Amino acid sequence: MKNHRLLVDRTPFCTLLLWLGFAWAISPGFAAKDRPPAKDEAAAVFHDDPVYRIEIELGEPEMATLREYHWPGPGGNPDDRPSVSATVREGTNVYQKVALHLKGSAGSFRSIDSKPGLTLNFSKNIRGQTFHGLERLSLNNSIQDPSYLSEQISRELYAAAGVPVPRATHAQVQLNRRNLGLYVLLEAYNKQFLRRTFSRDSGHLYDGGFVRDITEPLDLSSGAHTEDRSDLQRLATAAMDSGPTNALTRLGSVLDVDRFLSLLAMDVILCNSDGYAMNRNNYRIYHDPVVDRLVFMPHGLDQMLGTFRCDTSLPIFPPVEGMVAQAVLQSPEGRTLYRQRLTELVARHFHVEDLTNRVQKLAARLRPILAERGSGRGANFAYAVTDLQKRIVERAESLREQLAVVAYDPNGPDPLSGWKPREDFGHATLRERAEPDRPSTFHIQAGAGGAVGTWATRVWLDTGRYRFEGRIRCLGVAAEPGDRRAGVGLRTDSQRMKHKFTGDTEWTDTAIEFEVTEPMTAVELRCELRALRGEAWFDQKSLRLKRL
Repeated sequence: MKNHRLLVDRTPFCTLLLWLGFAWAISPGFAAKDRPPAKDEAAAVFHDDPVYRIEIELGEPEMATLREYHWPGPGGNPDDRPSVSATVREGTNVYQKVALHLKGSAGSFRSIDSKPGLTLNFSKNIRGQTFHGLERLSLNNSIQDPSYLSEQISRELYAAAGVPVPRATHAQVQLNRRNLGLYVLLEAYNKQFLRRTFSRDSGHLYDGGFVRDITEPLDLSSGAHTEDRSDLQRLATAAMDSGPTNALTRLGSVLDVDRFLSLLAMDVILCNSDGYAMNRNNYRIYHDPVVDRLVFMPHGLDQMLGTFRCDTSLPIFPPVEGMVAQAVLQSPEGRTLYRQRLTELVARHFHVEDLTNRVQKLAARLRPILAERGSGRGANFAYAVTDLQKRIVERAESLREQLAVVAYDPNGPDPLSGWKPREDFGHATLRERAEPDRPSTFHIQAGAGGAVGTWATRVWLDTGRYRFEGRIRCLGVAAEPGDRRAGVGLRTDSQRMKHKFTGDTEWTDTAIEFEVTEPMTAVELRCELRALRGEAWFDQKSLRLKRL
């Protein structure tokens, strides 16, 4: 009886414990740690299986509606795209009342009577209807990528780097029995993707639109309270108020900095010059309610590895336009972490042999489709695949060279290092020599007929004004008549010698001053002999760089 009374008396307390346990269970911390990930019903779509053949049927009224639509240009409302109902067939599967609209923007939009980009929503009109588990998908016409592989290769690399991104594969498409050819099939940025990638799908999902930063009115693709954009406002405030010493601290209160560093590094590795960092374009942002942080994600990856606005020699510290990228890279800590992340991702994931083999494997899967009559741009495919592999090799070499650049402290006690000889023109002899009064010198001698010889090193420098100085000796240096650039001296890759020596000189101090206007710029410092004949010595220990 006592035990029974005790149980009854404590019922309110037990009820309270149950409610507290429930509240804890639905808290962000619980969801992040213990909530099982959503079942990935569409995983099989993105295996390297035979390419899907998708047949789309539209009636004449639907075709007429789509013929009237034209891309509205920058600033246009993507919600104005008319949606029509289509029947879709794939194998023995028939999908009814599939919502279809045209997609694409400045470079990729094509009319319904050409090779249109298409978005198909299988569950909009029939709840629960999916294409092998996908509620919605996009069919990209790959007009700007004749290899059809840039999207898939790039997305696989972003995902490997820990950056959330929808997956890619391929499909062959027919529209009213007209063969449209090969398409890139993309998983959509929707709640299904958010459930798969994050623990919850209730946060705001923003569409970056066409060349817009976070201070502009971004379209909200998902999430409640469409009038509340305070999460973006807090990020913009943190980016604008961040100084060199507190940037990451302020940004970290609203931004997933770790993922942003990976996004930024992978953008640069893949030369994504049309993404958020370099062009404020082709991106999505999700406010993850579990951790209460904003996560940037890439979009539109069909022009990568030096095919748009840059080449494969893109600097690893390129000019950036996105205000969040600028805020991260303006701080010494941010630049250090970014360079570390880029170095790590190159070492882990950007392996030439693995990537070129992956390209070959995917190309073999697509080749039979492109060989079919009426498939489209099959003639360009082989060249495009070879060119993609070539650009991967070139980018890997550029990254290797840039990551080997010396990180020099202008205020440190050590002389410059990493010097390499280079014969730029004619016949020059370059070697390191020990002289009676100088234990280590760089020696250059012009051969018959004249020469340009250089000892050079590259250093990463922050914004500011610098002085490159050293000691020089020359013997019998003669210039060709009329050559104003000839002589012996110090220079940079963007600035000619200001103080040139000819004839015979004993050891003489010289210097050149220059300015760096962009954060973390790779500057090449040169010890140069440009002469018809003669020789020069540069005292290695005297070669220093000072910040003024």
